[in-house]
Amino acid sequence: MLLRALRVHDTLYSQEPTKQLSVILDNLGNACADLQELSEAKKYLERALVTARSLFGPSDANVGIILGNLGNVYADMQDHATARASLEQALSLKEQV
Repeated sequence: MLLRALRVHDTLYSQEPTKQLSVILDNLGNACADLQELSEAKKYLERALVTARSLFGPSDANVGIILGNLGNVYADMQDHATARASLEQALSLKEQV
């Protein structure tokens, strides 16, 4: 269902960044992570992060949420240094709110 939503969005908006795209990508990343499809999860979450930063700016709470999700995926992939960096960025953004 989420992949279909992504295809529909890309068809309608030609991959133009929108809030809906950011949400779809974040949800796809989380679903893939739940299924232990970690490289797919990372791919979707990284795209969600780029989209959210371009839409909301680097200090937005939505960016922090995606950074937290991405940090969890890096931890599951045993990339602890990158996980820590992502999670620290997410915490920093949360503390600013």
